[in-house]
Amino acid sequence: MTDSELFLTIKNCDNYKTAGDDVQYCILRNPIEKKVYLIFQETRSDYDWKVNLDFPCKPYKHQNKFYLVHRGYARTWKSCNDTIMEELISAWKLDTSVQIIICGWSYGGAMAQLAAEDFYYRTQHKPDLTTFGSPKILYFYRTKKHFKNSCNEIKQYAQINDFTTWCVPFPFVHHIKKIKCGDKFSLKKIFKTEYNHTHYNEVL
Repeated sequence: MTDSELFLTIKNCDNYKTAGDDVQYCILRNPIEKKVYLIFQETRSDYDWKVNLDFPCKPYKHQNKFYLVHRGYARTWKSCNDTIMEELISAWKLDTSVQIIICGWSYGGAMAQLAAEDFYYRTQHKPDLTTFGSPKILYFYRTKKHFKNSCNEIKQYAQINDFTTWCVPFPFVHHIKKIKCGDKFSLKKIFKTEYNHTHYNEVL
């Protein structure tokens, strides 16, 4: 499916499951395209907003080298990662030639980044990653490089007036690979709700 269709799938999916600390996800298999999609829903609850605003960083994973990511998202991902990864890896093992695509919108985009790195960590198979309106969650260049090396194709769409894509608002916190889209930047627009919930299918 196209990226515009993928956004609409995330937006309109009615088969989401909930795992861990209120993380909504769905795994979709497309046998014709030979693709398996793991999709994450956008911010939906007050708890999600608390996570969005929990900025400080924390070590991610117990490895020889640790990486610093947004504390709220790391804590939330760790509450559900085993459940979601077990289901995704089981779907992948039915036919390991399928393409794994991990994607999410807004809050779901943050979960998608952590899921993509986790899938590679567990399987040594690089998924594709697509996010829409994702916040920045990766602290410092070394973390960004590690996450980039964990994925195959990466597309992170950021509408220029979507406030979520500017958070965390510090220069040393990164997306993996941001693709700017939409009209010119406007301080007026960035604080309007409709731009925080941009319909990305209309600007792709």
